[in-house]
Amino acid sequence: MVLLKQPSVRRLVKFIRSRDLKDKTILHFTGGMYGIGCTVSSLEAIDRILNLKGRTDLKGFIVLVPHLDWFAEEGVAIPDRILPLLEQYWPGNLTVVFKCDDERFKHLAVDGKVAFRVPDDALLRLLIELLEEPIISTSINIASLPPENDFKRLTGMFENWFDIGIVPAPVNVEYDAQPSTVVEYVTSRESKNQSGLMNSDACAKAPYLFTGSGIHFWCRPSSLSALPTSVAAPWPKSFSTTMSKKPD
Repeated sequence: MVLLKQPSVRRLVKFIRSRDLKDKTILHFTGGMYGIGCTVSSLEAIDRILNLKGRTDLKGFIVLVPHLDWFAEEGVAIPDRILPLLEQYWPGNLTVVFKCDDERFKHLAVDGKVAFRVPDDALLRLLIELLEEPIISTSINIASLPPENDFKRLTGMFENWFDIGIVPAPVNVEYDAQPSTVVEYVTSRESKNQSGLMNSDACAKAPYLFTGSGIHFWCRPSSLSALPTSVAAPWPKSFSTTMSKKPD
């Protein structure tokens, strides 16, 4: 693995321009956890990641984009109903799942839905900008085992999982660090968690459901300190009060 720790902008630009990262696996830090990923068009690398994790499905794969404006720039439609939430909490530890018929993400969709996030870590957002393509991200673990976040173990026993590592100065991540909060956009014609994306390594056992105007919001609080204490209209009042409760 070629590892870059807290590279300067100049060094990162030079590094990206001098290498073809197509089908290369990338160790990265999202802002809350370490992850393994690759550019979304890297089909061979996606298959490799699945094999490393011992998985046969794409559940738990999240598409990371550099900023909210990327969707408009690239012609990817976001449901109007969830825009206020994204404007308030992106960049951040929030993943949103919604219908996406863009051909670039067809191979990553589960029942037509794709999980998106603008990551909290500035270095990772810069990397995605320089790659000129979103990357997929998933936890570093063999299926059914807890995610690995110890940097020494990641660069030791897991080193052969990665071709490239681009991370900030090594961050101490708590052993029980939680993945991002997940919100799934579900219309009144769908059943909650229709996509099945919630049933993955990235999901906990206590999902929450929010209802308003024929739309359901299915989400799993992962870090209570990062959740909203109040959410402005048009979000239902039950959103803030329910989110403040601890899981059963």
